[in-house]
Amino acid sequence: MSQPEFMDYKGLTHVFENAAAFTGASLTLTSQCGAPGERCEPQRVRAVAATRDLLPVLGIVPARGRNFENDEGRGGTERVVILTHEFWQNRLGGDPRLLGGTLTLNGVPRRVVGILPPGFQFEKAEALVPIYVNPDSMTGRSSNYLDGVARLRSGVTLEQAQRELNALTRRTAVQYARNYPASMGYGATVVGLRDEM
Repeated sequence: MSQPEFMDYKGLTHVFENAAAFTGASLTLTSQCGAPGERCEPQRVRAVAATRDLLPVLGIVPARGRNFENDEGRGGTERVVILTHEFWQNRLGGDPRLLGGTLTLNGVPRRVVGILPPGFQFEKAEALVPIYVNPDSMTGRSSNYLDGVARLRSGVTLEQAQRELNALTRRTAVQYARNYPASMGYGATVVGLRDEM
């Protein structure tokens, strides 16, 4: 989905308790690995770029450090990263001093603000970086690069959520048909996360 479509879905607050958007990312680690200060060959890091609500939607709290803050991921803010416990242990030596320190990813220093709980796995990512979805932006409806995950409100079924999404996508398709005619053929499907995974 596009950023404006994500904001449309997130706005269904009577259906969703919270919603997050994410997309896959590939990073290259060119700073330390193993012991602090040790240089290494560039390494690929599987990552997910996500809005700050991803971890709360999944019911996950970092084991060390914190989640992303509201504006992180927005241009001009400090670059940060959250690491999986396994990546921190197996590829970075589990050094506790790394929390609050920096890693160079894609040539950019990123401060490590969190370490996820052991065993956490989402989209096979080893690291999470923030993306910022501008709630005021209504441009780019044809730029469909995001996936979404949401937590249903208590008592709302998948079938009810699907009906609400169907109604929303019909309305927005008509509303934006002039500027985005291709959107007329698109919709949204609600699938349980365990089933999807």
